[in-house]
Amino acid sequence: MKFKSILFSVVAGITVLGLLSLGACTHQFYGGTLHHVPLLDHKNEVALTGTIGQAEENTFSSLNAAWAVSNRLGLYGQFVRANGGQGYSSGGMGAYGDMAIGIFDTLKNKFRYETMLGFGNAVVHNNYGQDKYTTNSFSKYYIQGNLGYKRKYFEACFALKAGYVHQYGFFPTDTLGMFETQKQDWLEISQNPNQICLEPGFLISGGSKNVKLQLGFGTSKLFPFGTQNTYKYQTAYVNVGIKFNFTALK
Repeated sequence: MKFKSILFSVVAGITVLGLLSLGACTHQFYGGTLHHVPLLDHKNEVALTGTIGQAEENTFSSLNAAWAVSNRLGLYGQFVRANGGQGYSSGGMGAYGDMAIGIFDTLKNKFRYETMLGFGNAVVHNNYGQDKYTTNSFSKYYIQGNLGYKRKYFEACFALKAGYVHQYGFFPTDTLGMFETQKQDWLEISQNPNQICLEPGFLISGGSKNVKLQLGFGTSKLFPFGTQNTYKYQTAYVNVGIKFNFTALK
């Protein structure tokens, strides 16, 4: 029964990946960053996760690491790389990394919570054809809460991330020769560089004590300061991956 449930979850995730990939291609300047949910529970526990996934208009891969410094304090890190269209030549690509510090504890033995404060930074490239492209960067300050159920062979967790996103360094190749779409994108970002993000997500994983398959879903919503507009961004993702848990030092 456990194997069938895990297999069904993986098949469902792959199906959603395919459906998300059917969207039209537009330029994107922000993507809701993935939820990191290691659900640490004791000192020197290490969690490593590698995933691949699909948002509406790009594919991505990620590496996540977490280490329990003590029985309550954890350190977290993440790196994500995304590609849309045909990559740098005629589409877009981006890279994002962050680090966080957090506390974790157990609720009634089976349930666990984590609260983390983090900072991340990204660089995004978009190509418009005819050797015209743009580069933008954004920084992100966030707080994330995880509430999960953790057993030996199964984990499930709800995560909620809220943060502040600041766009900076938008560079077109040629300001005077910009395409109309480039001008519009430049105006959207320059007029709305600061946003509040709200990003809920849900993840499940199952397998052995130390190695589990993971399936995750997440959404993102931006709320601009002072205006009713925002720039183009990815609003949903799904990913599948593998998670390793072990104790580094006995």
